[in-house]
Amino acid sequence: ILSKGSVKTSNRHKKLEAKVEKVTKRNEAERIIQVSHELEEGNKLFQKHDNEGAMLKYEKALKLSVIRTWRFGITPGDT
Repeated sequence: ILSKGSVKTSNRHKKLEAKVEKVTKRNEAERIIQVSHELEEGNKLFQKHDNEGAMLKYEKALKLSVIRTWRFGITPGDT
């Protein structure tokens, strides 16, 4: 049997989890946008024959993607 105190704690915990999930999803959306931006910039640099600059942008996009994969347990093909 749950006491009133444990019910309040449980409700607070659920609200906190919901807030954390919301922030996490927002951060994930921002990261996806950032990856897309880095890829676009890399493509522009590549078209200008700035291969070194393009590679740096592609590496940054890849690192952001790896962080996403590691943090959320996403494997290629899941998205």
